Amino acid sequence: MQINNTSSSSSREVNWLDLPSHLVCLISDKLLLNIKDYIHFGAVCHPWRSVYVENLHRRCLPRQLPMLMLGSELNNGDPDKRCLYDLSEKRVYNFSLQIPRDMECRSSTQGWLITVDDKSRVYLLNPFMLVNNKINLPHLPYFQSAGYFLVKGVLSSNPTSSPNYVVMAIYSGLHALAFYKSGDNAWTSLGSECIKIHDVIYYRDQFYAVDWYGTIWACDVNSSHNKVSIATPPLDEDNVWISYIVESSGDLLCVRKKRIWIKDNCYSTVGFKVFKLDTVKHKWFEIRNLGGQTLFLGDNTSVSLLASDYPGCSPNCIYFTEEFCFYKKSDGRYDIRVFNLEERSIEVYRATEAKRIFTAPIWIEASLGAFIRS
Repeated sequence: MQINNTSSSSSREVNWLDLPSHLVCLISDKLLLNIKDYIHFGAVCHPWRSVYVENLHRRCLPRQLPMLMLGSELNNGDPDKRCLYDLSEKRVYNFSLQIPRDMECRSSTQGWLITVDDKSRVYLLNPFMLVNNKINLPHLPYFQSAGYFLVKGVLSSNPTSSPNYVVMAIYSGLHALAFYKSGDNAWTSLGSECIKIHDVIYYRDQFYAVDWYGTIWACDVNSSHNKVSIATPPLDEDNVWISYIVESSGDLLCVRKKRIWIKDNCYSTVGFKVFKLDTVKHKWFEIRNLGGQTLFLGDNTSVSLLASDYPGCSPNCIYFTEEFCFYKKSDGRYDIRVFNLEERSIEVYRATEAKRIFTAPIWIEASLGAFIRS
């Protein structure tokens, strides 16, 4: 890459590849705003890539649009790699995340994956980091069926920046709760009272969980009385609703997904209701507008973002995937569905023509380390 400045008396060439590292760093700080910019920046030459790696610890990009982590079938069946689907460009990136074949990804939280291996060992794994990207966790208290004892996990803070993190897990056939504090030797179970949990979130310095009936539980990991029911469930006309909780613009939302059973042991989502918690009265009230926010909903993670900050992101909509039908090999696909909360309509588009084989897609908020691998 060259810039030619010509005057009447002389011609001068400036080779951008030879720019001092502090100038390259300044350029990246001022002009690069998202992960795609950094991909192109790091691919220019080795000196620019080196500048990025050396200053990786101090970079702080704005929050990125979640990507959909797809299965190994997108990498010619390589079981150690996963692809990412970019919503804004509607394409699969041609790089791969390195995830060992014996690790099954259960959820994502703050860029980390909660995984379990074939020996029932639990790990935190960050596929976007170059080094120190795996944390061993103790075995969970008990499990009832191999391969399904860990349902989901959520972090209180990012272990990269906060050594005093806590992991809250939904586990066992009872969908019970247990938490692990960094440095502990074992998980702490919340007991049999708080079971049949479907989703959990870290909100305003404590964990909140929602059970199959929509009841919200507050969980204080620093108290011996560490759980209390704080809200009655929203009224439903039947029992085919699945509850999620997500923080949006500082509010706690309960998102209820209505599904109907279809052939071959699959279900299809037909609508959503969204409720906001009145933290004073401990009551829910339904909302039909997200205030310009967009929700990304999944059994593995749920995220809320301001749509106007992300080109191609539709406001007042819920982006979701169907997690259950991936067992059906014949027509399981990577479909992304968008529910418009105001119009009560669902739009479906296909991320890729590849078939899903035992790998549910996962929403994940990407960071930069993965894109500058040598």
